[in-house]
Amino acid sequence: MQEGKLLRIFRISNDLSISKLSELAGCSKSYLTELEKGKKTASSEMLDKLIGAMNINIKTFLEVKNKIEKNHYEQDFQKCLYIVLKVYL
Repeated sequence: MQEGKLLRIFRISNDLSISKLSELAGCSKSYLTELEKGKKTASSEMLDKLIGAMNINIKTFLEVKNKIEKNHYEQDFQKCLYIVLKVYL
């Protein structure tokens, strides 16, 4: 699963708008939008800022990413969201 798409799922599960998350992470709204759509790839530093702004640690982020990929849920938003909520919250 693309990291940007997973960021979107975490952002939604944290009830954050693109504007709010971009403000918290110190990036532009357009950058975050392109990242979530898979048009850009985040540097490791920016990924740390984004997940940190949502109070997520990298271990949890990667654990969720691995569970989604293991179960082949990449195309099913509802199942991805369920895994995020189950693991993260």
